[in-house]
Amino acid sequence: ASFGLRGMAERARALGGTLALSHAAGGGTVVSIKIKHESARAALIGAAAGATIAGENISAVK
Repeated sequence: ASFGLRGMAERARALGGTLALSHAAGGGTVVSIKIKHESARAALIGAAAGATIAGENISAVK
């Protein structure tokens, strides 16, 4: 998995969100990711259903 800006933007879009970059006061960069709670929740539940983490199966309950 990539942790670069492109990968972060792709993951934000996959959750129905956006990624934006801006300048910080005094220098530096601000990375903002906005994701609506319900779209993120639905995407995470869908992704987690049937997944395996550390050898344990994950099941989603709505």
